[in-house]
Amino acid sequence: MDRYKEFFNKTQSMVSAGFIAFSLVVIQAFISIGKLELPALISVIAFAIAIPMLVFTYLLNELFSLSKDLTVTKGYRFVWLMALLSSIIGIIATFWSMSPFAGWAVLISGIIGLAVFINNDVRVKGHLIREEQTKD
Repeated sequence: MDRYKEFFNKTQSMVSAGFIAFSLVVIQAFISIGKLELPALISVIAFAIAIPMLVFTYLLNELFSLSKDLTVTKGYRFVWLMALLSSIIGIIATFWSMSPFAGWAVLISGIIGLAVFINNDVRVKGHLIREEQTKD
């Protein structure tokens, strides 16, 4: 499971960095617009919540990667979940501000992608657990 933990830490760091970059690009574009319509305003607020949380979860991931014995805390999990939810809301609202169809498209494709990821994540975890049990 050490390989899985390393993968998960790297993945969380990449996701955080990607969401931070996307958020900053969107915020920069919305700053030049001036008065925002409701979907764009929701996007800006969601990213305003997400950016600091993403930065700190990124830093914590790097800190946790220094030791194999450290486990994440409930507080970390809460902040990571809030950062993800805020980022996802911000992304959907960004596309929605361009076109409701685009908002639905990113929402549905995201749900499909998440379902496929979760299915395969469970399979890989099971495989790694069986692998470790056969070593012992």
